[in-house]
Amino acid sequence: MYPYHVDCLLQLSEVAKHSGDWQMAGEFIERAMYAFERAFHPQFNISSGSVRLSYNRAENKAFSLAIHRHIQFLTRRGCWRTAFEFNRLLLSLDPTTDPLSALLSIDFHALKAHEHAYLLRLHAEFTPAAYSDHGAHASDRGAHAGDSLSPLPSFVYSSAYARFKQESERGAAGDAENRHEESTRLLRRAVCLFPGAVVPLFEKCGEKDRRVLDSAVWVACEADSPYLNLLIRLFVERNFALWKEPEVISWLKSTILATLPLLEDASDPTVQEGLRLRTTDYPNIPVPDNLSRHILISDHQALLHYLPPEVTSQSYHMYDPLPPPDSIGPYDDDASGRSGNGTAAGAAHDVMAMLRNLLPWGDQAAAGGRAGQLRMQPRELAEQIEAFAAARGAVNDGRVPGQFPGGDGEEGAAAATVAVAAGGGTGEGQGNRW
Repeated sequence: MYPYHVDCLLQLSEVAKHSGDWQMAGEFIERAMYAFERAFHPQFNISSGSVRLSYNRAENKAFSLAIHRHIQFLTRRGCWRTAFEFNRLLLSLDPTTDPLSALLSIDFHALKAHEHAYLLRLHAEFTPAAYSDHGAHASDRGAHAGDSLSPLPSFVYSSAYARFKQESERGAAGDAENRHEESTRLLRRAVCLFPGAVVPLFEKCGEKDRRVLDSAVWVACEADSPYLNLLIRLFVERNFALWKEPEVISWLKSTILATLPLLEDASDPTVQEGLRLRTTDYPNIPVPDNLSRHILISDHQALLHYLPPEVTSQSYHMYDPLPPPDSIGPYDDDASGRSGNGTAAGAAHDVMAMLRNLLPWGDQAAAGGRAGQLRMQPRELAEQIEAFAAARGAVNDGRVPGQFPGGDGEEGAAAATVAVAAGGGTGEGQGNRW
């Protein structure tokens, strides 16, 4: 078996993971990353932050999935900084469509890597609509497809958390209430926009304060939107451990108790904005495909029943979950038969065009010979092909086709990792290189 077939490695990794062999599952993903790295063009600088790879192409799809799985295994090992850098890389490959919803996990990895300034800057400056070079399919557009990340519950809550941590690190003089004035304002705004996250977060953190849990205001603030409910549940499942710190949970509890009267004030602008999001904006947006892919390949199996029936009822391969409707495969008929409409004459024309470009006499023909095209007898053509093949080293010395030169199979794969020099963690001076 060829040891570097990426789709097979992605599928085998899932098989090993479901069998409980997490180490082998991670090794399969590392081998896939190694295969991709060895295939990089010398001028392909993936650490520049400006590389764009459309998820519609099958080759790019496998690369994005391998990075996403690699992030999961790095997270399990507690390699927070490395997981954060790979999350930044995944987001930068296609920030317009965000096919695997990297935005929904980058806040968690930024907080775990203590990149609080980066998260706040990302929330303030990142506009997905600005990255519309190749467009976004309608099925991949969600609430973050516009000019702001504020409609995402994870970002408004995580930004408040990041500001709280910054204020704690600075250790400003004065009492705790004044020291955390800005973070408290951000958290109050988050509660007003998405009050539906409060009770699940409290329960997940093991808090049993009845003053919060028994308040009638939460019933009035329930959202009738599968999309919004899924975003809230995903945020709680992934980020709840961050909020269990004694200092943080105490701040969360006091802020929520102070915000409860405000939620009943229908004239407050923030409360009105939250009401609009819950009753008008989100109910009109179906669960996008990129969020469904994110859930399908994540480790949060409890969230699967929040996906729409049209997703859970169909079968799919883990190396290509929910392929976009306009995917381009390596054997696409339109691309292969374009010049001759798929006919034998068209195929023959393609072969001759290829030979004219490759063989040494192709340039002379293009430049214009006696008849505008140099014609050769079959025997002469065969001799030219054989000479050309010998000059290009067509004989593979007995190696398996596609084998990496000098590779030793598993030993070479295990020793290699993809080096991502993503620059400074805070993103200072890097423009829009997220």
